[in-house]
Amino acid sequence: YRFQPNNEINGLTMGGVGSGTTLEYVQVSYSLDDGFEWFGGTVNGKYLISFGSQDDDFDTDFGYRGNLQFLVSIKDPNVWDSDASNGFESDNDASGTAAVPFTSAAWSNVTVVGPLRFDGATPVATNNHQDGLRLRRNTQLKIYNSVVMGFGNGVNVDGASTVTNATAGNLILKSTSVQSATAPLKSSDLTAITTWFTAAGSGNTGSAVRNPSALGFVDTYDLYNLDLRPTSGSELATAGTNFTDAAVSGAFFTPVSYRGAFNPSKARSEQWDAGWTDYNPNLRVGSTPTSVETIEGEVPRSLALEQNFPNPFNPSTVIRFALPGTEMVKLKVYDLLGREVASLVNDVLPAGQHQVTFDARGLSSGTYLYLIEAGSLRQVKRMTLIK
Repeated sequence: YRFQPNNEINGLTMGGVGSGTTLEYVQVSYSLDDGFEWFGGTVNGKYLISFGSQDDDFDTDFGYRGNLQFLVSIKDPNVWDSDASNGFESDNDASGTAAVPFTSAAWSNVTVVGPLRFDGATPVATNNHQDGLRLRRNTQLKIYNSVVMGFGNGVNVDGASTVTNATAGNLILKSTSVQSATAPLKSSDLTAITTWFTAAGSGNTGSAVRNPSALGFVDTYDLYNLDLRPTSGSELATAGTNFTDAAVSGAFFTPVSYRGAFNPSKARSEQWDAGWTDYNPNLRVGSTPTSVETIEGEVPRSLALEQNFPNPFNPSTVIRFALPGTEMVKLKVYDLLGREVASLVNDVLPAGQHQVTFDARGLSSGTYLYLIEAGSLRQVKRMTLIK
């Protein structure tokens, strides 16, 4: 939620939450900041999903040291942060000091899916998705039995202190599959981190560039209908796991033979996310939510809603509007019976000209109304979808 321009709230923020709290079966969708952020504490968590968050999906700081298993991070290619959008971001603290306790949470069976999730996928122009795992500022996370894919940078070990933690065995990444078509590994000391990632006994795979299909997921094409189970005989099902190291050998962790969040031997309807999650949460009918883009132009004297272009359209069209001042803006799409079919904007926006792309691939052909409300002002126009 953005309550002021450039001032957002995480989907779920945990400040010093202790291990007496139960954190299970939680989904955060389209957070305008991080999906989940832990500021210190020892709370453990299972069955967590961050879907389409604008900033980082899982962010850890200030000595967080809980245990986590069976988590999913999924990026929407059309949604990103102006700073950087990552799967993980982890710091010991904002300055990277050696303050104790260190940020040292133990993770197992995490599936991190970036915007480039299928072979041949191309990034949206001007996007700012960066790292699957952004490990920096003296963090000492322990990550096991996971999969990271679909980002320009797979694993980024950033800064001398973080590299030292890795080579000293305090920052751990084991039995994890990484995929990137450009840079599986990135670091201020790439040689040291490549040696760390590929060390005998690490069980890691993916130090060389490769396509998403190499991992063997059932289906990574449709964002709103992903099947992130490993196929039989795939790398994720057969490459092996590690539940013997001290970080993941305790009673909290459930030993499994597969990497990532989902069991390859169970039907999709039998997975832990079945029956309570919503992978198309913003819109009732399947059109694609997008970020609001600010464009250059004069600040108008009054609210201006332009005709969409192209019009007629199939399947997407651009809607531009201009604001005379900072306002709480709602932009919604309705059918001719007055039923809301999409909510495109529900946010505080600054004065100026803005645009959103409306993807109506889940709608039937016909005439639709788009209505903008900004403060006490309202305007409405028609558009036509022809398939």
